[in-house]
Amino acid sequence: ENISSPYHVLLNPMFENSQKQGKIEFQIDNVFYTSLNYMNVNPYVWEKQNALFWHDDSNTNLNLGASCICIPSTTIFRSEEFWTNIFGFKLVSRSPQKNTPQWTYLSHKSLISKNSPINLFIVNTETPTKPSFLDDPGFTSLAFLSTSIEKDFKKIMAYHPIEYSKEFNLNINSKELKIRIVRNHDQSLIELIEFC
Repeated sequence: ENISSPYHVLLNPMFENSQKQGKIEFQIDNVFYTSLNYMNVNPYVWEKQNALFWHDDSNTNLNLGASCICIPSTTIFRSEEFWTNIFGFKLVSRSPQKNTPQWTYLSHKSLISKNSPINLFIVNTETPTKPSFLDDPGFTSLAFLSTSIEKDFKKIMAYHPIEYSKEFNLNINSKELKIRIVRNHDQSLIELIEFC
C-alpha cells in the first residue's frame, strides 16, 4: 500500500503501535541531518491512523511534538516566497547548493510555546505532489488562525492557487468559526480559520 501525505512531519516522541518503514518515494532524512544535525531519522507508519511520519531514532530531540514539517516543491523559491509573504515565516537557512537549493528552512513563532517554533522545510523535488484530501490518511492540511480571511485570501490569490472552497461557517464547542480551504500551487491544503 502506498501511504503518502502532502506534509511530512517529524514527530517526537514515538506513537504507540508504529511500524518502521523501508525506503519510501520521498527521502528527506538527509534534510534533517544537514540542517538540524538529527542523526538517525527514519519513516514510520502510525497504524491507528495509517499515517506516515518521521522519527529521530537517535533520541537526541525528545518531547518536541511536531518539531518539523516538510513540504515537497517543484518551485522552491516560489514556495519560499508564498510561506514568508502570506503567513509570516522567516528564512533561517538554505542548503549550500549554488543554483537551486535542496531545501530551504523557514521558522515561525508558535502561539502555544515561545520555545517551540513551527519549523517548515520546503524540499526541492522534480516530481509534482499528488493532490490529497482532508479525509486521506496522514497529515493532510495545515490550519492557520486569521484575523481576516478576506484579506488573507486576497493575498493567496496572487499566487494562483489550484483550487479553493467558498467561505463557510462551522460551530465547534459553541464557538462560531469562519473557514476557507485553499490548495496552493504545491498541492498543499491550507485551512484559514477566523473566529466570528
